[in-house]
Amino acid sequence: MASGIGSGGVIRGDHDNFISGFMFRGDGGDSLSAELWGCLHGLKLVWDMGFRNVILEVDSVEAVDLIKNEANEAHADWSILAVIKGLLGRDWNTELSLIRRWENSAANFLAKASLSIHPGFHVVHNADIYGAPKNSCNR
Repeated sequence: MASGIGSGGVIRGDHDNFISGFMFRGDGGDSLSAELWGCLHGLKLVWDMGFRNVILEVDSVEAVDLIKNEANEAHADWSILAVIKGLLGRDWNTELSLIRRWENSAANFLAKASLSIHPGFHVVHNADIYGAPKNSCNR
């Protein structure tokens, strides 16, 4: 497969049980762009699934800062940030939380695996088929 960016995420229940996941592969950008695309796709997915109490866990300090604070329209990822902020502004309860990368190995596994798939957004219903570590959703 050609180069590009990849992101992945996991939707967990109240007891850290796997509900769903996703992978996204884009054509260009950097690691920050990949993190932001992951936030955007994760938020859209949980909204579409009907969840209204959501904790968005992100392992990038820079991504969290950009989402929480005003971003300059000249920023390379401004359009992605605008969509994320629009999603967060909907009628639901959301919390943005910074975590350490190792705290969610399943999401990191899916992000790496996304670099081997065709470009676009892909929902994952069973993380086992991608070889994600057992109980990797648990912290």
